[in-house]
Amino acid sequence: MALLVVKKGANMRISAHLPNRIDAQISLQPESRFIGVTGPSGAGKSSLFRALAGVEKSAKVETSWASQKVGIVFQQPMLFPHTDVRGNLALAQRHASPNAMPIDACLRGCYCEHLIDKPIHALSGGEAQRVAIARALVNGPDVLLLDESLSAIDVFTRRKIYQFLKNLCVSGQLICFVISHDLDDLALFSDELIYIDRGRAELCGPTRNVLARVFERESFTTPSSVLEGETVATPHKSDGNNQNKNASSNHDTNSERQEGQYGSAILRQYKSQADNGIVLILVAGHEIYVSEESVSYFPQHGSEQLSARFAVKACDVSIDTNIADFGSASTISILNALPCVISSVGPMPTPQSAAGEGPETVQRRQSKAHSAKVLLTLTVIDSNQTLYASISHISLTRLNLKTGMQVIARFKLL
Repeated sequence: MALLVVKKGANMRISAHLPNRIDAQISLQPESRFIGVTGPSGAGKSSLFRALAGVEKSAKVETSWASQKVGIVFQQPMLFPHTDVRGNLALAQRHASPNAMPIDACLRGCYCEHLIDKPIHALSGGEAQRVAIARALVNGPDVLLLDESLSAIDVFTRRKIYQFLKNLCVSGQLICFVISHDLDDLALFSDELIYIDRGRAELCGPTRNVLARVFERESFTTPSSVLEGETVATPHKSDGNNQNKNASSNHDTNSERQEGQYGSAILRQYKSQADNGIVLILVAGHEIYVSEESVSYFPQHGSEQLSARFAVKACDVSIDTNIADFGSASTISILNALPCVISSVGPMPTPQSAAGEGPETVQRRQSKAHSAKVLLTLTVIDSNQTLYASISHISLTRLNLKTGMQVIARFKLL
C-alpha cells in the first residue's frame, strides 16, 4: 500500500452533488485521515459514499484524491458466493495496487484468519463483514469508505478492527471514512467528524467539537464525553505471565516482518499497554482505569509515547462534593475520579399547578419532575476537557450543586 500524501498545508476538500439527494461541501484538515460520518437515517450518508466511490454516475464529485484508488464496503457485504473466503481474497488480489497489503496481514487485522477456508454461505453477518473489509484492503485502496460496514460485529472485535484501520491511517497509508450511528465508536477513533443532514454537511470539524453540537442538535439525554490522556505501562504479575508475553512479543515481531510498515510499531506499543484487559491512563495527572476495548490509541507528536482516548457516558458519572477526601477513596467502590468544576447545569423542569388540578395530581407531577434527569457540564481541573454527568433533579437539589462549584466526578471502570 503506497504512502498517500495530501498536499502540505492544504485542506482536504470534497464537493459532491447528486440531483435532489446530495449537495455537500466538506473541508478537512490535511492531517485528518480517519473521518467519521454520522447523521439521521435517510440524511444522505450512503448516497454521499456512493457518489465518492463513483457508483452514482450522475453525481458531480471533486476531491483531493481524484487520481487515487477508492474502495467501498457496504453494510451488506457483496462477497462472491460461488467461492470461499480464500477465493474472494485471491480475486481481489488479482487487481490489487502494487504496494497492497498481503492477504495474511489483512486477515489478521480484520480478525478473520480462522475463516480462510469457510464457504461464503456459512458465514454469519459479522464474519461476512470482516471478510469484506479484509478483501477491500487486499485490493490496496488509498481511500476506504465504510458504510455501516462493522454494524454486525461485536463491540470488542469491532474496535480492534477500527484500531487496525486507525494504525494504517496514522502511518499515512490510508484515508478512511466511516459511516456509523454509534457515536462512541466515532468518538474513539475519528480525527474529524462530519454530520450529514438533508444531503448537506451541516457540521464538520474536530471530533470533540462536533460531538458536542450533535448531542445538542439531536437532544441526547445521555451524551458521551471524550477524554484523552497518556498511557502508562502496567507491570506484569508473574514470571509465567512474562514468558507468555515474551512469546507473544516474538510472534508480533514475526508478524511485523511479514507486514512491513503497516502501522506495526503503533500496534506493538498498543498491545503492550493492556494487563489483563485493563489499561491505565493518566488524565490531568490522575490515574484512570479503562477496559481495553474502550480505548483507542494514537501517537503523540514528536514522542514515542502513546496517547489514549476513551468515552464516558453521562449516565455513568456520579457527583461527589467531598473534595477533601479526593485522595483517599479506598472505601469507595467506584474506581475512577477526576476533580472538576461545574461549568453549566442543564435546564430543569419547573412544575407548575394548572387551573383545576387537585392536590394529588400536583403531587404526582412534582414527583415526576423531581425524579427527572438534569445534565451537568464539567470542566476537568488542569485540563481543557469536558465531562458530562446526568443526575436526578433530587440529587441536584440535595447536593446544592451550582455553576462554578468544585466537585469530584466519579465513574466506574469503563
